[in-house]
Amino acid sequence: MLLVLVGIVLVFSALSPSAFATVDNARNLAADAAILLVLAVGATLVIVTAGIDLSVGSVLVFSAVVGAKAMERVGGESVGTILVGLLAALAGGAAWGLLNGTLVAKLKVPPFVVTLGSFGAAYGLALILTNGVDVRSVPFRLVDFGNGRIFGVPELALVALIVTIVFGVLLAKTRFGRHTYAMGSNVESARRAGINVDRQLIWVYTLAGLLAGLGGFLSLARFGT
Repeated sequence: MLLVLVGIVLVFSALSPSAFATVDNARNLAADAAILLVLAVGATLVIVTAGIDLSVGSVLVFSAVVGAKAMERVGGESVGTILVGLLAALAGGAAWGLLNGTLVAKLKVPPFVVTLGSFGAAYGLALILTNGVDVRSVPFRLVDFGNGRIFGVPELALVALIVTIVFGVLLAKTRFGRHTYAMGSNVESARRAGINVDRQLIWVYTLAGLLAGLGGFLSLARFGT
C-alpha cells in the first residue's frame, strides 16, 4: 500500500507539478491524513486481536457532533469551551468502543456483526442529534489550531504523530501490547496463559473508540467554520 501511495504521488506530481508538487499541498495532505492516521491507530489495536472495527467512521461523525453540540451549549471562544468539546468527543467515542468491546467479549457476538451494527447506530444517532444538518459552528480558536503550523508542520499532523508514537510504544513495549498480540495469535492459548481476555478486548475496543472520538474532534478543528 505504501508503494501504491508513492506511485500515486509521483504520477500526480508529474501530471501537475505546479499544483500538486508544492509545499502548501503537502501540508494540506498531511493535515487531512492526520485524522485518518488517528483512526488507523485505533483500528490497528483491534486488528492485532484478530478482530475488526467497521464503526470508526460513524463513531467519528457521532463524536464530532457531540463535541460541537457541547461547545455550542457552553458558548464562547475560551480554552475551557474547547476542552469541554474535546472531553465530550472522547467520551462519545469511548462509549461506543466500550459497547462494542462488551458485546464482543461478554456476549461473544462476532466483531464484524457488532461493529456493523454500531456503524449504523452511531451514524443514525448523529443524524437525530443534528436533524440532518451539518454542525460546523465551533470556536475560531479551535479552527486556528486545526489550520495552524509549528515550524511549518501542521499542528494536526504533529498530534497524529504523537498518538502514533504513544500507541506504537504501548503495543511494542508494554504488557498491554504483549497481551494484545497474544490474543491475536491464539485467544485460547492467551486465556490459558492467565490473560483476562474479556477485559483486554473491552480495553482494546474502548481505546479504538476513544481514538475515533479524537479523530472526530480533530475533524472539527480541520473543517469547522
